[in-house]
Amino acid sequence: MLTIFYEHMYRYFYKLLHKYISFYIFPGDKIAEIDPKSTQLFDQFSNVTKYSLYLDGQNNLQNHEALSSLNDLKYFKPDLLILNGNLHFVRDIQGYLQKLHGECENHTRLVVTYYSIAWRPAMKIATFLRIRKKPRNRIR
Repeated sequence: MLTIFYEHMYRYFYKLLHKYISFYIFPGDKIAEIDPKSTQLFDQFSNVTKYSLYLDGQNNLQNHEALSSLNDLKYFKPDLLILNGNLHFVRDIQGYLQKLHGECENHTRLVVTYYSIAWRPAMKIATFLRIRKKPRNRIR
């Protein structure tokens, strides 16, 4: 019974997350999710090219297109990178983001979802200092 509750909760969560991220995605975009823990988010996207990238090299999800290395990002040229909860497990967040930045194009956007209330003050300060940018309206 508890397992059914958690499955329902995860489906609901990924549905909301998809709705949020879809605001930043346009038909024909290329998106890459870094180290996904499940396919529940990606399975909901359509009209886009989607790949996963496993930085540890282990693709544990079957029937899921995956890039083989960080260097493949240069050739795939994603419009959007999704970091869904990854930063919980990274010791050097700045180094991690710099490594990703070095492999991306100038037009690549980054969506970070992080489930910690500790980020709220940092985001408020970034907004106040105008370091955090508002999303630009892209018309195609």
